[in-house]
Amino acid sequence: TPELTAECMKHACGKLGRICKNPTNSNFNHYMFETVACLIRSVGEAGGAGQGCNLNLLRNLEQYLFPLFKVVLGEDDLEDWQPYIFQIWSQLIELQEKLPEVYTQIFPPLLNPVLWERGGNRVALVRLLQAYLQKQQLAPQQLLGVLGIFQKLIASKAHEQQGFYILNALVEGGSTDLGAHLAQIWSLLCQRLQTSPTPKFTKHFLIFLAFFIDKHGVSVVMNSLDSLQQGLFLQILEVLAPNFSSITGDVEIKIVCVALVKILECPPGVLSEPLFSKLCELLISGTANQGDQDGDDGFDPGNDIGYSAAFAQLHHAQKTEIDPLPEIGSV
Repeated sequence: TPELTAECMKHACGKLGRICKNPTNSNFNHYMFETVACLIRSVGEAGGAGQGCNLNLLRNLEQYLFPLFKVVLGEDDLEDWQPYIFQIWSQLIELQEKLPEVYTQIFPPLLNPVLWERGGNRVALVRLLQAYLQKQQLAPQQLLGVLGIFQKLIASKAHEQQGFYILNALVEGGSTDLGAHLAQIWSLLCQRLQTSPTPKFTKHFLIFLAFFIDKHGVSVVMNSLDSLQQGLFLQILEVLAPNFSSITGDVEIKIVCVALVKILECPPGVLSEPLFSKLCELLISGTANQGDQDGDDGFDPGNDIGYSAAFAQLHHAQKTEIDPLPEIGSV
């Protein structure tokens, strides 16, 4: 019941408030945060995120959570708890139909470079940015801050995929216009593709390129790339096409296959015969493989979660995969 959920949250947050004065048992601390995440998840499952979710109950839970957030984010000695707070914060945002003012007010500090310097924060902060980007339109200065974070992440082989998650969230949200920054984004990606590509980078570049085509059309992508260098769009297609086999997951395969269809619909003469044939083969193999991907939703935090700079995923706070192209059926 809502009353029982609120009472459990009150006690969980109270317990964490006491533990934070001497947080020595890392495993116990982890499962306390799992409890909090589970309670929030139950609110969403009761009615569906943003669709019949008990917002009164959510406001009630926030009165216990926000003081805890303030303590953890304000204490240097609790840095290792910050990734937990960011994951739970993401949950709360994803449950909102429209962000209350309190959430929009605390967005700008998330762009503070100091928060991003600590490696354990980055995965959780990217998740939090994704949640925000799908719920609100960014002011120009905020967009510059987000793109600055993207640029730093994309330059790191350890965190390059996180940079693409931010780009994809910007495109998926649809409320923030990237037009004025497209040339810089493409330039950064192409430079990295040319100088130090990794299999992970080329895979995520392919997914982002496909997703952008799905949302904005081939001509927008082609024109923006060719404005940097004539014929650049086709050159990139040639480079990325062999990496199609690295795409796994039904949603990712769907994104790429839908983009391939749009590209193959280009007027005659745009694609060379060899490239056209190659893309047709990729489309056929992609549609044949969809549905054969195995997922792993098991939970094994390990014997020692570790009270360290490492990121510890909360099982009950994991991001739910949503089809970004619901208007298109299975491919």
